[in-house]
Amino acid sequence: MLWETLGTPAIPDCSTQAILIDVGSVLDPSKFPNRTTWAQAALIWNLYETSDINGTDTLKTAVLSMPFNNLKGDGPVNDATGQFSIPATGFTFDFASQTVTPPLLTFKNNASPSAEQLGELNGIASAALDRMYSFASGE
Repeated sequence: MLWETLGTPAIPDCSTQAILIDVGSVLDPSKFPNRTTWAQAALIWNLYETSDINGTDTLKTAVLSMPFNNLKGDGPVNDATGQFSIPATGFTFDFASQTVTPPLLTFKNNASPSAEQLGELNGIASAALDRMYSFASGE
């Protein structure tokens, strides 16, 4: 996938691919192995979903400015300050809680179903369609 987005390296050197997901010294893998892996996976996922190198680089730049040393532990934590939450490419990436959240959309409001179609839905199907439409709305 990286080769499709960045092209095959001219020389046997993968540094351009590695730099794209390098979270630098803000996330020391010996101190934060889980958080480092999650941040790198979020960057790769964003690149895969969007094929947007510039958008992924912007997301990485935001990660590089985050004060990860202020967080307790290496796992997901709640951050009331919002300083670890970034809206990007139609989703909200929260690097403290280690979540990616789509915008909240509903099938009823976004798909314009007929009254007959709405009559066929029950609570479970409606919730599943709402979730599907929310994730599909991201880029």
